[in-house]
Amino acid sequence: MGLLVNDLQAQRIDYPPGFARLLEQCDLVWFEPLDAGYRDTYQNSDNPVMCDLALRSPKEKLEIRLKIIPWLNRDVKTQAPNVITWRALTDVAVNDDDNLISGIQLSQEEARERFGADMALMYFFKPKPIFSNYPFCRMLALAKAGKATVLVFYFFEDENNPALDYRLELIGFNRGKS
Repeated sequence: MGLLVNDLQAQRIDYPPGFARLLEQCDLVWFEPLDAGYRDTYQNSDNPVMCDLALRSPKEKLEIRLKIIPWLNRDVKTQAPNVITWRALTDVAVNDDDNLISGIQLSQEEARERFGADMALMYFFKPKPIFSNYPFCRMLALAKAGKATVLVFYFFEDENNPALDYRLELIGFNRGKS
C-alpha cells in the first residue's frame, strides 16, 4: 500500500495558480499525463519565453512546456498567431550555419481534427542554452481565432524518443464549441 501511495504522489503535478482558469478562458482541453512520473519543473527566470506550465518525466526523458496567449480583442498583438509563433521561435532557437530550423504546417483539416485548431505549425530546432540544456526541441504552435495561440515546447535528447509522438496531443481546443 505504501508503494502505491508513493507512486501516486510521484505523479502529482502542482499546477500554477490560474492555470485552470486560463484553460477555460481560452476554451482549451488539457490531457494531463497521468503516467511516466511527470512532475512540474523549475524554469529559469531568465528564459526568453516564460511558460505557463513546465513538466518533466525522467522515465520518458522528455520535458514539456506550455505557453498560452489568450486572444484579446483590445490587443491586436494577440490576434496574430504567425507573428507570435515566429517571435517565440527566434527568441528560443539557435539559428546559425550549424543549427538549422525546420518546420511544417499541418493541413487545416488535420489541425481541426487533431487539435480543434484553425492553425497548427511544428518546428524542430536546437534551443538556445538560456532556454534549455536539452540538445533538441520540437515546438508545436496551435491557434484558434477568438480563443488563443498555444505554444508547446518538447525538449529531448533522443530524436527517436517515442514519447514525442505519444505526447503530441496533450492540449487542444474544445471541439464541442465553435
